[in-house]
Amino acid sequence: MAATEGLIITSMILLPTLDDLGLEAEEQVRDGAFVDMAESVTTIVASVIPKNGVKALSTNSDMLGVIFISIISGIAITDPKKSVFLKWFQELEIIMMTILWKIVYLTPLGVFFIVTYVFATEEIAGVFSNVGMFLLTIFFGLGFHVFVVYPLLLFFLTGRNPFKYFLNIIDAVVVALSISSSLATLPTTMKCAMKKNKISEDVAKFVLTLGATVNMDGTSIGFPVAIVFIAYGQGIVLSFGELVTIVLLSTVSSMGAAPIPSSGVVLLIVMLESLQIPLGATFNLVLAVDWLYDRFETATNVIGDSYAAGVIDHWATKYEIKNTDRNKSTQMEIIKKIARPSSSEKKNGKEDQIAY
Repeated sequence: MAATEGLIITSMILLPTLDDLGLEAEEQVRDGAFVDMAESVTTIVASVIPKNGVKALSTNSDMLGVIFISIISGIAITDPKKSVFLKWFQELEIIMMTILWKIVYLTPLGVFFIVTYVFATEEIAGVFSNVGMFLLTIFFGLGFHVFVVYPLLLFFLTGRNPFKYFLNIIDAVVVALSISSSLATLPTTMKCAMKKNKISEDVAKFVLTLGATVNMDGTSIGFPVAIVFIAYGQGIVLSFGELVTIVLLSTVSSMGAAPIPSSGVVLLIVMLESLQIPLGATFNLVLAVDWLYDRFETATNVIGDSYAAGVIDHWATKYEIKNTDRNKSTQMEIIKKIARPSSSEKKNGKEDQIAY
């Protein structure tokens, strides 16, 4: 739903302004571009299940295959506590995260050089106009999802007041905007869920932990906007089949995005390669402002996790109460059968005693 919203909002706000912004160059013909919708969808579905799992892990552009292999491997592990395979990947994750954080510290310097290059080679007024419309489209999509879609889902599925619910998670939203990481925000998100929104501890731990790594609605909205902006900025007109492919890629890729700052840039490059869209000057513009809109995407992800926890908690509680009432009813029926006096006991005046 989020990816489709992003694409629809892009066609409503961003695409009509591309001509006015002077972004559309001469239409380019790409080698190896998808012929029609059927070919594009078939290609994407086929790439989900790789022919060679090891090759998929070693190929940068086969992100869907990596996600599929990871899911199958996780299901196949019978005893995670004793799995050497899992421990090896956990150790590898610690190493890669340590290296990645060192690189993140250098990101501001890299972005500075990229922005300097864009300002030196492009018309400044045009740059600001282009980036402004791009950010406006993303922020409108995120705002619509947060203030319309989520409240409606919570209200119709649980009957709770969505605005009061939102005010109770404002601490988590502020933290997400500050550090741009749903995983680092997780402790605050859980605190808001359990203490302010009164969500059970079991539901909060399960839903919020899973959502911090899988539920990326904000990222799903941002991907279509960025891809269309980069493509049309280079004069590349996307077919309907490619637009459907963008939705599929955005949905699956967002689930594989790491819950750390600016991790979506890597997946964005992979998706552009899958669609045969070259990295041009418009990609530099997207990269230059990624630090800004990525924070709001993270906040949207955190809000989505919290609302999902509220829905699951409502239905889990309802199911638990229903089962409890059923068990109590069964217990009362058993007690009545056991306590029902026999005809001989009635004659001896023991009926009242047994009932008591």
